[in-house]
Amino acid sequence: MPPRNPIVQVLLGVELFQGLPPLIVSEIARQATHLTYRSGEMLVGAGDMIEGAILIQEGQVISVSSSGTIPGDLLPPGSLINEMGMLVEIDSDATVFARTDVTAVGLSRQVILALVEAEPKLAEHFNQKISARVARISSELRHIDEMLAHLAEEQFPMRGEGSLVEPNEPRFLH
Repeated sequence: MPPRNPIVQVLLGVELFQGLPPLIVSEIARQATHLTYRSGEMLVGAGDMIEGAILIQEGQVISVSSSGTIPGDLLPPGSLINEMGMLVEIDSDATVFARTDVTAVGLSRQVILALVEAEPKLAEHFNQKISARVARISSELRHIDEMLAHLAEEQFPMRGEGSLVEPNEPRFLH
């Protein structure tokens, strides 16, 4: 039987909260703050001090990098914005706008850290989830690095002691 509380349901859809005991998830949901944003409204600005995370329940938001050079990423319901802000003091590295009317929940650092203090297994859970994500990202970056090195070798073959083939010398692609 699915949980009756819609906040519990959306929390359970987020990897960071999956595997937590139901009572802890229910307590996080109970202490979450209900938030609403109108289409076009800013949820958070680049450089803002983050006091917690925002979990999108309904609607869509757009996240734009602080430099503004990267096109905005469309974030659907279930997206957790500034999740590290639940655990540590950070500044936002992006500006996030509501693309549509948005219903969300705020998960404050004060509440999460109080729960971690009361239930140390919660800290262990977050540590395992974040460590697993860092390991996945590290593996993906290694794979990308290997692919780029392979492409560079194909485009700029090495000859002898690390010297590049002369620009006018013919190259053969495999």
